[in-house]
Amino acid sequence: MNRTHTLYLRMTLVILGLLAALVLSACTQPANQPPPRPGNGAPSVLPTGAPTTTPTTAPTTTPTTAPTTAPSQPALVGSEWRILAQGDLYGTGVETVVAYWPSGAVSRPQLPARYAGFTTAADQVVVVQRNPAGQPWVRAQISLAGIFFNGDNRNPVLQPGLPDSRTVAMAVALAGGPAPIHIVPLDSAGRPVAEGLAVRYDPSIGGMVIAPLALPGDQLPALLGTEWIILAQGDLYGTGVETAIGYSRSGMEPARAELPSAYVGYGTTLEQLVVVQRNPAGQPFVRVLVKPGGVFVDGQSSPTPVPGGPDSRTQGFALAHDHPSAPLRLVPLDTQGRPVATGFEIRPAPARGGFELVALPMPGGQPGRPGPEWQVAHQGDFNGDGLNEQIYVLPSTVVPDEATFYRPAYRDYHRVAQEALIIQEQGGSRRVLATISPTEVRSERTVLATLAGASGRPAAFFVAVPLDEATPLAAIPLDGAGKGYAQGFGLRWDSAAGEYRLVSGPGAPPPQPTAAVVTGFVGFPAGGVPPMTVYAVDVHNPKVFYAVSTGLNMPAFTLRLPAGAYYLLAYADDPSMPATAAGAYTEYIRCGERIECTDHSLVVLTVSAGQHWGDILIRDWDFDGSFPARPQGTPLSPP
Repeated sequence: MNRTHTLYLRMTLVILGLLAALVLSACTQPANQPPPRPGNGAPSVLPTGAPTTTPTTAPTTTPTTAPTTAPSQPALVGSEWRILAQGDLYGTGVETVVAYWPSGAVSRPQLPARYAGFTTAADQVVVVQRNPAGQPWVRAQISLAGIFFNGDNRNPVLQPGLPDSRTVAMAVALAGGPAPIHIVPLDSAGRPVAEGLAVRYDPSIGGMVIAPLALPGDQLPALLGTEWIILAQGDLYGTGVETAIGYSRSGMEPARAELPSAYVGYGTTLEQLVVVQRNPAGQPFVRVLVKPGGVFVDGQSSPTPVPGGPDSRTQGFALAHDHPSAPLRLVPLDTQGRPVATGFEIRPAPARGGFELVALPMPGGQPGRPGPEWQVAHQGDFNGDGLNEQIYVLPSTVVPDEATFYRPAYRDYHRVAQEALIIQEQGGSRRVLATISPTEVRSERTVLATLAGASGRPAAFFVAVPLDEATPLAAIPLDGAGKGYAQGFGLRWDSAAGEYRLVSGPGAPPPQPTAAVVTGFVGFPAGGVPPMTVYAVDVHNPKVFYAVSTGLNMPAFTLRLPAGAYYLLAYADDPSMPATAAGAYTEYIRCGERIECTDHSLVVLTVSAGQHWGDILIRDWDFDGSFPARPQGTPLSPP
């Protein structure tokens, strides 16, 4: 009994050992590979004692824990970027993305028609590829600070057509994935500040390069044919629309002596005049056509009635056009070159997107006797011809800037006027010898100066009547804030020419510049540029400082500063930012922001009145309090 039990126990142990060997063999065989076969390094015969079939306990499918796809790769750009094109754009087998960061300063570019397709306004444009490790690699970054290649964000490429200190955004056009990226820098009104450029892929170097801007609009048809004489052409009215003014000659030759003296500046005689603009499709569009048979507007087949315009006696016109963007004054003429009507004016009407036709108030377009709102400021025989002259002024409510003009040098300036006239009357006839208006200064026959104004907002004149015995009228142009925006001038009689001429009268100094202008850009180490306040802090007295704010993703800034020495600092207007966080204009920036640049001390910017410092970069950031804290108190008003 004991032997039988012992034998049975031994046989059981042997069977259990064989089963354990079989299970071990099944577990060590990889589940996703077939069993070894002859000819591939496996034994040519199965080992003796091994089972002749695969155990039924071996896995027959791939374990569920094995990965079924390759690991996902990071996106080439974040969700805040707008993608223009993506894929194997350049046929190199490398995934590429072209994307832009929308502009916060310009909603839509305002460009001439030749820039077809430039509908996107951006702060930045990037070309990102996936490197061999599967990670994003910035091949080109086009920003307001310049263009950077291959991840180098310290040394921008500089050449004509790139952004400058006026740039607040960029117009972007991409015709197709592999096409060049077209870039045009824009000012705050969305207008171009440079011709622009292109960034394209160069297969010879396997990277991105800068190329000249070549646009379909460069091959647009001419606005006028060769039969027309071009009087002016270009963006004449600052609307971003190309305009051409042309005329055809008349066979008449009216002598100037046959025109009344009121017709000043009408030196061109013509038969037809045309104003043509380029429509959004780049094609010529006739806005105004003037012919002896009538005036036709916006391609209409029927003439538009115009007071003072042509009638059945009209054979041609006399034209006065003082400068390219000035209104066109036309007087209809008969076969003898004599006026048949008072005349009319063609001038732009931006609110309507076209032109308007206005009758001239009197023959030749000179003003009549001023109305009751005008004041006689001075009278006398100023030109020595024995006849009395009167100086009329139209009062203005603008108040001259006290800091600039309340000085002894301006003691003779007592009146602020919207306009001024010098008029001479004799025997019922009237001569307007000189006119000062917000747009121009003119004598009886000549435009002496145009007054567009540095600010673009001419408002009034600070007037001295008279300035001295030889200068009956002197004026300093003022903007709406009462600050001088152009050089002061005086009017004196030129007896040889028989008209008034423009002079800088003695004792009439123009307002001297009292401020320096500093322009540049702020930067931020994270994506995008938050709203910031830029400070210029007096080096010798930190309580004296000037400030200007910038908007979200609007990095450009302009500071007006009196002469002195300043530190330039920027602070994010975000309460979640550490109080110690500050950006600065430092020696590190001036060094080029390269890895070998280690000096982060503040630059002392010394400015003088009238100077302009441009392209100042405030983007050396510190979050640990190494730079001065944000100034406390109220910034001083700029000069």
